[in-house]
Amino acid sequence: MVIEGIDLFHTGYKVDRQAVKGAIVSLSVSWQIPLIFSKTPCGTAEILIMAGMHDAQCGNDLLKRVGRKPKRIQTRKLYMLQGLPGIGPRTAKRMLEYFGSIEKVFSANEKELACVEGIGKKKAGKIREIIV
Repeated sequence: MVIEGIDLFHTGYKVDRQAVKGAIVSLSVSWQIPLIFSKTPCGTAEILIMAGMHDAQCGNDLLKRVGRKPKRIQTRKLYMLQGLPGIGPRTAKRMLEYFGSIEKVFSANEKELACVEGIGKKKAGKIREIIV
């Protein structure tokens, strides 16, 4: 994320200094979002061009999941299911409740997957496409 401007604390809005600092820390530490500071729009453009060139030269086809990895087993299972196409937190929970285990989710056919609320034929097909 690029944060642009000379003075973050005098924006014309009534925002407490500590709130701005807290937001920056939260983005950086809790959300693990890299922060780049730029003073001017031209500086931001230069940074974005450099980032694009770097990505073109060094980028690879691997995707990395970002954020904290859950520690508890139950939460890890939900996290894993949310990696499937179209599956958010609620549907992941429903899948785990319906099937009882990750193993059973992964061995379920399209018809069985579609029995879970929030999963239709199309989404079930996309899930099976990933699993097999």
